[in-house]
Amino acid sequence: MEEKISALQKDYLEKIKQADSLKELDTIFLELFGKAGAITVLPKEFPNLSEDDRRKVGPLFNSVKQELEKAIEEKRNEVREESYEKLEKEEFSLTPLRCKARTGHLHPVTQLENEIIELFGNLGFKQYSAPHIDSEQYNFELLNIPQGHPARDLWDTLYIDTKNLKSINPGELLLRTHTSNAQVRIMEEFKPPIRMMIIDRCFRYENVDARHEHTLDQFEIVYIDKGVSMANLQYLSEYFFKGILGQDIKILSFC
Repeated sequence: MEEKISALQKDYLEKIKQADSLKELDTIFLELFGKAGAITVLPKEFPNLSEDDRRKVGPLFNSVKQELEKAIEEKRNEVREESYEKLEKEEFSLTPLRCKARTGHLHPVTQLENEIIELFGNLGFKQYSAPHIDSEQYNFELLNIPQGHPARDLWDTLYIDTKNLKSINPGELLLRTHTSNAQVRIMEEFKPPIRMMIIDRCFRYENVDARHEHTLDQFEIVYIDKGVSMANLQYLSEYFFKGILGQDIKILSFC
């Protein structure tokens, strides 16, 4: 038993000496003095010793126990002092940190719109913007879509509440259902030849879910000139698809 106590003393004094953090010292303390620690458990073996051995082992055990407790406490103080010295030597700077600039990219829909604008801009088409909130006149009536026309059934229109607008009758103001509300405006503002493109948002009533939205993006052109025919439409359609999807794409047209 004396050899066991001496070996325990030697082993743990070395561990305490090598420890360089309070966390390591806490672990050593628990290994020795915890509920199942070596120092805690060892006295349970004393009843098996002879009376003479107990007289020798008792003082030795108490001496080793006190020595290990003292060694741990002294080492803790030493580690604390070392950490304090490191803190004293550290330089404290109030210079603001330079954060790395955040990088991002345009939304995929915006990227596609920019591609289309550049593509048709190369053919002389200019971009035109029409109001998102418009009248029935420009959205339907002037496009030969009067009240009761079957085409109106294709769109669930979002109408604007106009009860606080004295000059506008109920049902006259709406969120445009297509970009075609720009067509008549373009013909009113410009004289032929006309090359305009409209690419923007439209709005229709939908029960919003993972596959349906109340907002969509639409693209169309207004091309008015002498000699314009279906051949121009076919060429521009092919030009669009090849410019966006690649030159190798094959297009089949039905006229």
